[in-house]
This record gives sequence, C-alpha cells and structure tokens, in this order.
Amino acid sequence: MNTADIDIMFFKNIREFTKFVDDQIRDLERKLSQISGIIEQLRDRVSRYETFRKMIEELTGKEQMPISTTIEITGLKILFDPRPIDEYEVLNKAYSAISDRLNVLRRIREVLNVLERYLSDERLNIIVEFRAGIPIKIVLKS
Repeated sequence: MNTADIDIMFFKNIREFTKFVDDQIRDLERKLSQISGIIEQLRDRVSRYETFRKMIEELTGKEQMPISTTIEITGLKILFDPRPIDEYEVLNKAYSAISDRLNVLRRIREVLNVLERYLSDERLNIIVEFRAGIPIKIVLKS
C-alpha cells in the first residue's frame, strides 16, 4: 500500500462529516459537468484532426510521426499546444476517474444516511482515514 495518498480528517459529529461528503459530491458533479462540456466541444476537433491525419498518410504513403509538444520534468508531463486527441484523452481519463470517485462517494453517503439516523444527536469524535480523497475508515469515539 502506498502511504503517500493517505490523509486523515477529524469531525465533531456525523452531520459535519456528512456535510463534508455532500460538498465533495457537489464539487465532483460540477467538475464532471464542466469536463463533459469541454469533451463535447472537442469531439469535432478530434474528428477533423483524425481526418486530416489519415489524408496526409494516404497522400504521403506513410504514417506521419506526430510532432511532440510534450516535455517531462521530474515525472510531470507538460503539453504545449496539444493535439486535439491529446487534450481529449487527458479529459476523458479524468472524467472516468472522477466519475468512479463520485460513485464511491455516493455509496458512502448512503452509509452515512444510516449512521445519521442512529447518531445524529450524538456528540462524537470522528476520525476519518482517506485514500486518494475517498474515506476508507471511520473511527467513531464517544
């Protein structure tokens, strides 16, 4: 297990934790909506790019090497003026990962609904362990 992506947070009661999860869900929904709009706008550019690429290959009789506009510094890739397909792939990958994370948070929210029914009036010290932004352990202390 990689401990670099582990975090911990403290909450005073289940409602405070539930509000935190609700805020995370709303934020992810907003991001997905934004990314979806950008992906939709890119579809035409990607299609045109692919058409031009195929035309050039047919005219020249060989597959063209893409001009790399990417540099990598200490594991960080920087794309300068990316091809539409590069931008599309980055956004599509992010959309998929965020969507998965949102689905997990929604399932956790369902668990919190049950906890709220029983513990909403309880003053608890809650410790939540996160891995990559997803709660993986909840410690309830009275």
